[in-house]
Amino acid sequence: MRVEQVKQFKTYGEQVELLRQRGMRVNDPEHAEMLLARLNYYRLSGYWYPMRRFSQGDGTAQDKFVDGASFDLVVALYRFDEQLRHSVFIELDRVELAIRTKLGHELGRLDPLIYLDPQRLNARARQRNKDRRSVHEVWLRKYQSALKASKEDFVAHHKSKYGGTLPIWAAVEIMDWGMLSYLYGMSPNIVRKRIAQPCDLTGPQLESWLKSLLAPPTGLVSSRPATEAVRHLPAQSHRAIFSHRRTRQLARVVSLARLILAVVVAFVAVGVELEPCCPVGWGRHELAGVDDGFEFVLGQPHP
Repeated sequence: MRVEQVKQFKTYGEQVELLRQRGMRVNDPEHAEMLLARLNYYRLSGYWYPMRRFSQGDGTAQDKFVDGASFDLVVALYRFDEQLRHSVFIELDRVELAIRTKLGHELGRLDPLIYLDPQRLNARARQRNKDRRSVHEVWLRKYQSALKASKEDFVAHHKSKYGGTLPIWAAVEIMDWGMLSYLYGMSPNIVRKRIAQPCDLTGPQLESWLKSLLAPPTGLVSSRPATEAVRHLPAQSHRAIFSHRRTRQLARVVSLARLILAVVVAFVAVGVELEPCCPVGWGRHELAGVDDGFEFVLGQPHP
């Protein structure tokens, strides 16, 4: 396989000209140069990917854009994705704090150290995997590693005064999302029910939603845009389809949205105030105002 030489350097003006040569409409070249200087050509490339032409045979992306592709739409897509990720993370942080607090409180109601005793948890905690270790053993090893690595003042306080054994309401503060979701799954049914019920969910439903957040889809928790995971319809249709490459990824998006909505509604119902995180109507965004003849539609996930 022949290895090509590294690509030649291009100024922002040359980058704009390259996009225009490939068929993208750039209404304000100077403004486009300014945005490329701030946002990076290759970051934005994920957003103009669905505007590229694809060969009819093997579907290879070509260095040409379909009719109607515009730099304004690329920027609108970038800003929409940026606001979406920002808003989701704000709410996710609140959801995580609420779950963390409720789990520590409800387990502590039964026994401050119940999380250390698999016999006091439900049967799942004692299930064994292929190497004969129980679910609780695997979980406890991760928790002990987190405890040992923690530099929190309250951990040092418990080590000096109580021998380092944390009550569950303190222990939850050093657990990551994975440990929290698995601890919820191992918790006694009464605890699971007490936490899930205000959200109008069953214990298994809430557990499923919590675990669906362990591997969120591209674009929601990474610096890479969600639009990298899109497929393009034939160029002559002048349409692009926004769809995740895996049905499981789309399911996680749905689970994420439903979880946020259910928990926020539940905690508002019991008097917990959650401040709005973004201006009303941001979801409509500038996309509705970009008049370039290039239509985007929400499509079904591809296998």
